[in-house]
Amino acid sequence: MRGLPTPHYRQRVYSTIFAIFLLLCCPYFILTAHAENITVTVEKTTSLIALIEEEGYSLEDDRIEEFLRAFVVLNEDVPHIGHIPSGSTVILPTEQLTKRETDSKGLATAGAIVLPVTPGPAATGSPVEMPGGPAAGRGPSDAAPAIALCDNKDANLKEVATFKDRESAEKFTEETGKFGYKLHLCRHLTEDNRSLYRVSLAQDSPLKDGLQQASEVNSMNEGTVSGDIFGKSTKFYHPFISMTAFFSDNILNTGKAKKSDFFAVLSPGIWLELPYGKKTLRLLDSSTKAPGGYIIEMLADDVYRHVTASLFYQADIDLFSRYSSENTVRHRLEGAAKYKFNRSLSLAVNDQFLSSHDVRGVSASEGLDKYRSNLFDLVAAYNTGRKTLIRAGYTNFFVDYTSPRNAFRDRVDNAFTGAFFYKTGPKTSLFGEYQLINISYDSNSKSDSKEHLFWLGLDWNATAKTRGIVKAGYGNKHFASVTGSGGGEFILEGNVEHTLTSRMTLTLKAWRKTNESDSDAFRYLIANSLSAGLTRQITPKLSGYVNLVYSRSYYRNPLLVGADVNERSDSYYSLGLGAQYRYQKWMTAEAGYMYYNRNSNFAAYDYSSNVLYFKCNLSP
Repeated sequence: MRGLPTPHYRQRVYSTIFAIFLLLCCPYFILTAHAENITVTVEKTTSLIALIEEEGYSLEDDRIEEFLRAFVVLNEDVPHIGHIPSGSTVILPTEQLTKRETDSKGLATAGAIVLPVTPGPAATGSPVEMPGGPAAGRGPSDAAPAIALCDNKDANLKEVATFKDRESAEKFTEETGKFGYKLHLCRHLTEDNRSLYRVSLAQDSPLKDGLQQASEVNSMNEGTVSGDIFGKSTKFYHPFISMTAFFSDNILNTGKAKKSDFFAVLSPGIWLELPYGKKTLRLLDSSTKAPGGYIIEMLADDVYRHVTASLFYQADIDLFSRYSSENTVRHRLEGAAKYKFNRSLSLAVNDQFLSSHDVRGVSASEGLDKYRSNLFDLVAAYNTGRKTLIRAGYTNFFVDYTSPRNAFRDRVDNAFTGAFFYKTGPKTSLFGEYQLINISYDSNSKSDSKEHLFWLGLDWNATAKTRGIVKAGYGNKHFASVTGSGGGEFILEGNVEHTLTSRMTLTLKAWRKTNESDSDAFRYLIANSLSAGLTRQITPKLSGYVNLVYSRSYYRNPLLVGADVNERSDSYYSLGLGAQYRYQKWMTAEAGYMYYNRNSNFAAYDYSSNVLYFKCNLSP
């Protein structure tokens, strides 16, 4: 019988040993928390770059942003990186630095960039004049002004990135300059007379203003970092494994006869990225209930290279201590590619395959509701001019449940989207959008329907502090059967990220839309949701988060449960609290608490659960 304890003592022993191993890691992390910071008293006025080298270290390009973020947290009284007064006490987070090993010429080895300390002229903003004519690599008819050759003797400039094409370098310089940095763009000639475009940071740049959103700057830097000029290799593959120990007081999410258990989740995986770029991985957010697959429209990243591609795979192996019948293995495979044909036309494709199961206890069935789904998405965008953009997309989404009891939920969705954007600013657009979703069930033909969605919205990425997309409109759901027409509904989507301070970020998401039913007693439901997430960087290695979610679902068509006949409505509440400690660049530990509650107008569907977890992430 499902849910009864089983005598699998070997598995219970394995789970216990695994949990003890994770708990033993905690004291080691804590005891070594501050072993990698050094305190320096400045004897004479100097710059941060000079101070780093005087202490015998160098800074690799792909860790500049990471180092500066840590430095700001530890040294809140230091206003500039180019002027640190004598007598100041400075804390250097050496985790991001490399101990220098110099050769006979005094150059750092292992691909690290030497930070210059020789006094040089201040940046005047007036580049060295070229003899005339277009820059190398451009045709004689190109009217773009020439970019000056780099002055390698200017010690006031620290190179931060190098690009192979001029367009990407100018784009990066323009966008990064909005954040308060003083940047200098110049042209470097290689030995074989090729042009590379070098972006440098002036040492007297205001540190805190520029770093307010350094992570945003970093996400845009898809050029070749300057370390590549010296032959430094970068990894395009990112293997990882996480081990999580859980305790839940209600593993089956039932209202009565709750069953508690310890369980572990082992999650190995790999992420491939071409070309290499230090970006945050964004996975697709899908649901088997959402028409077309997407829960909410994702925030798009700017594409600076002509071609980008990524591939992600992760397995989640659930191992329960007492209730081994709940053991399962889930798989997630995602691929994405973007191609810019020119400045006007771009094409993006995404695909996500899941072999997973619904959250326990959420649907009407008593067993695990396992399924396979695939979401394919193709989007083309065309800039028609300075102010307007046209976007068209196609999405195919299929859901296939493995158990015959869920055969009524198997379906295929085909969605077609067209949108017109009008730019009201460099990074702000008003848009109108139309979407047609054709929902076709394999066997439950009475639920076949078409949705017509009309949207008006605002899309912005105007500053380093905020970006988002908000749209509202009207949706009409029409069933193939005349008696099953659903009618019109007000629809809404909002996805906003806002940086409150350099160490605190707020994320808000909201939506109101139709969803497909998880019960054969209903045709569809209206889903409303509001969520808020707050992350805080407490120290360079320690961060915390709080997540709050409220949602309410209204099932259309009355339902008879016992003596009650009513339209079912469920309210969901969830709270998440946690903290993450970053021991090394490749090792983190995380602990947290989660609370879930469902309150239905039919008491049989009520439940609540409390979950504690500890997680260890390894990503060499």
